[in-house]
Amino acid sequence: MDAKIDIAMLKLAKEELEAEKLRLETEIEAAPGGMPVRYITKDGRDLWYRQYKDETGKRRRQYLPKKEEDTVAALSMKLYHSKALSDVKAKLKGINSLLYWYPEEDSTDALFADGSPYLPYLESVRAPKEELDAWAHADYERSTYHPEHLTHPIGDGRFVRSKSEALIVSELEAAKIPYRYECLTYIEGKKRFPDFTIKHPKTGEIYYWEHLGQIDVESYHKNLPNRIMTYIHSGFYPQDRLILTCETSTHPLSLVKVRAVIAEYFL
Repeated sequence: MDAKIDIAMLKLAKEELEAEKLRLETEIEAAPGGMPVRYITKDGRDLWYRQYKDETGKRRRQYLPKKEEDTVAALSMKLYHSKALSDVKAKLKGINSLLYWYPEEDSTDALFADGSPYLPYLESVRAPKEELDAWAHADYERSTYHPEHLTHPIGDGRFVRSKSEALIVSELEAAKIPYRYECLTYIEGKKRFPDFTIKHPKTGEIYYWEHLGQIDVESYHKNLPNRIMTYIHSGFYPQDRLILTCETSTHPLSLVKVRAVIAEYFL
């Protein structure tokens, strides 16, 4: 697959890092002055000091007795926040540099634009756009399992079963990735309705994306091993042409994760 970076995801990561930078700076500003220093005596006792600079800029140390343990804790947290802030700044520097130098479009994209005279000669490189569009919009047999659970609208009168699936649909369509939702397919001679059947926009290869939306519910995941092994026996392997994402009631699927998956597999 192409090693291509999702610029939108990179910009989103930058926004999150900038927010984290502001939070850390606020925490550090509110903390006591100085930094913690620990010494171990010859008899193995811990001695804590607050290291700081006086008005002349000279480095000083103030002993912190046992009763000042709250100050030691606050200074230790300040040390952690300071190091975390350094990490965030380094990441922001890297992202800003990448955003400055990284091209948002490949020079080869123009070769595949509508009306390009090169399209007929590049079919081995990229599946024809018209064929992929026709496949994505053609009618197909859908799952009839509990239709009352299709409650999340995705446009054009279509519905999916969860907010996370709606998020995946939104990002697939934004990236112009051809897909089918709960489309009938036969795996090991049995009817299956994968969450998403996807055709790679450049190669036309079939990928399956299963979102495991209740992985922390025992009744949901008890048949999961057999479900995954069915794909594997048919040549669809996780991290290859079988995409698996999951979430729990406390850790929902994120926009960053969805965009990262799409960028890794299809862009």
